[in-house]
Amino acid sequence: MGQSNCRSPSNKDNLPFSTSEYRTCQGTLILDVEKIGFVSLVVSYANYGKPNLFCSPGTLNFESLNSKMLTITNTGDGLLNWKINNVPDWLILSKTSGSLYAAQSETISVSWNYSLPVPTENLSATLLFSSNSISGDFAISVYLNASSFIPPMLSQSAGTVTDAEYFKESGLMAICTKWPNALVLYNTKTNTSQTLSLSKTPQCISISEDGHRAAIGYSVASASLIDLDKNEIIKDYDLDCLPYDIVLGDAPWCYITPSIDQWVYFRTLNLTSGEITVGKNWSMIYEKTMIKKIPGKPSLVGSRMNLSPTGILLIDVTKGIASDTITYWHESIGKFWISSDGSKLFTGYKNVYRMTQYDGEFHPDQPAIYGRIETSEQAITAFDECPARNRCFAASSDYWEETPSKIEQFDLTNLNKINEFDISPIYIKENGSGALYDTSVKYLFVNKEGTELYAIKNLKASYNKNYWAIEKFRLN
Repeated sequence: MGQSNCRSPSNKDNLPFSTSEYRTCQGTLILDVEKIGFVSLVVSYANYGKPNLFCSPGTLNFESLNSKMLTITNTGDGLLNWKINNVPDWLILSKTSGSLYAAQSETISVSWNYSLPVPTENLSATLLFSSNSISGDFAISVYLNASSFIPPMLSQSAGTVTDAEYFKESGLMAICTKWPNALVLYNTKTNTSQTLSLSKTPQCISISEDGHRAAIGYSVASASLIDLDKNEIIKDYDLDCLPYDIVLGDAPWCYITPSIDQWVYFRTLNLTSGEITVGKNWSMIYEKTMIKKIPGKPSLVGSRMNLSPTGILLIDVTKGIASDTITYWHESIGKFWISSDGSKLFTGYKNVYRMTQYDGEFHPDQPAIYGRIETSEQAITAFDECPARNRCFAASSDYWEETPSKIEQFDLTNLNKINEFDISPIYIKENGSGALYDTSVKYLFVNKEGTELYAIKNLKASYNKNYWAIEKFRLN
């Protein structure tokens, strides 16, 4: 008599297996054979219906270390059992096998193996899906373009970035770091870099409007003029204050704001003679005032980072030496960025203002507003624009919490959000073991053509580890 864990047969001459569920049934058939005795047989019956495997996308192209997603769907009627084979060592999949009922889906993360060095050559692989699908097996092609990756030295570097600027015409990025003290020059057009070791800790940097020189202010009362073409120091200068920010103006002028002493005076440095002119308007400049030059115009914009409101300061430098009469708008903006044509002022508090004209007056309100950039977090911490593609990019974070940044893309005219980019962690290997660490975007730069976006990132300060990196994104 046959015995089954699916159903006991009522007809000894007919032994059917049936089940309303999608599964494999198994039973034992015992036969009493004359002159032999009892003989047992294991009988199996599989009922999976007619499942069908569908996977999207059909190809994965890695142009950064960001994870990619695969979605597997059972578009048939039945139970789909699937497995991914032929996974190379440079990929990590969140899952390689599973089961799906009809109309169910599952998303799989496909990531670069961070325990391996940054790739220096193109890689490719084919992920093979084996399954009980009525359409048969399935394959996904994976490609990794090594040329789109930042050079290994810049994908994870010891130290912390203190300031950075980008000259779009030549594609030169100037990055100041501490621990070690250095100026890193990265050419985004040639994908090459060189480093100038510094004897003091760089605090701030400014590139000249022709892109050939830069001024660096240090954490001590000192500054340097740098030849960017030769990657060397032209001249060092002794200052009478600790510089917080520095702007390289038309030759031979350089402008400096102090780091400490609360109400302070603006400084103008003559780079030819080394003479420092100290301003007289102490009631307008406060310690840690951020300054930037309006492109092509003899004016600087300032924001007093340690005051509320920070104010919007417009400083006239028509005569070389900064004027003591400052235009002031009573509005908080935090950090700020000036459009390349000098017509707009993008602020850390999301408001975008039309650039005001210098009039030397005190204004108790705000200048004319153009619009707002509605980022997902409360404050914009890094920003850049690309007029050639009519796009701008912003990284934002909470005012108080040090959260890993997200980059968002906006239309430069209507300020509508277009896209967003997730930031990759940094894989750090110390004492024989490695781990992933979240990062925060400190600076954003987009190339002149609008085809590549660069994020300069530090590790979160709470890790108490000094590493930084550049991450590159290909733009559509």
